Amino acid sequence: MKDRVPASVAVLLVENQQILLGRRQTEKAFEGWQCPGGFLLRGESVVAAAQRCSLQKAGIAIDEIEDGPFVNNLFPVESPLPHSVTLYTIARKHRLVNLQQFQHPQFTWQWFHLDNLPESLFLPLDTLCRQTSLMRLLAE
Repeated sequence: MKDRVPASVAVLLVENQQILLGRRQTEKAFEGWQCPGGFLLRGESVVAAAQRCSLQKAGIAIDEIEDGPFVNNLFPVESPLPHSVTLYTIARKHRLVNLQQFQHPQFTWQWFHLDNLPESLFLPLDTLCRQTSLMRLLAE
């Protein structure tokens, strides 16, 4: 069990060639702009996990979702989680259903144009951006 690598999910929420990214205001282990996401729970499908995380973290319900790419994350050895895998999903149809959650002080959520992302990205998203063009991947 100790050698197993945890799986996480992340949602690429897209609208008008923009992507929603959030930045945690507290936990240093998760620094950088990132997509809504979290760990996959035992017995949970990737789609269900993506929907749960989007709603819990950003207050956004997903109406349509599709599978996306995955990345293998190798964090610095001193990180609390030195290795994980992130399974991305893509959501083009979504809606804000909980404004309080979206404005929660733990996160800052902001829309960024796909060709103008912030410099400080969380490692999984940074890895994805180095592996593929988000503009091509998320073209509508």
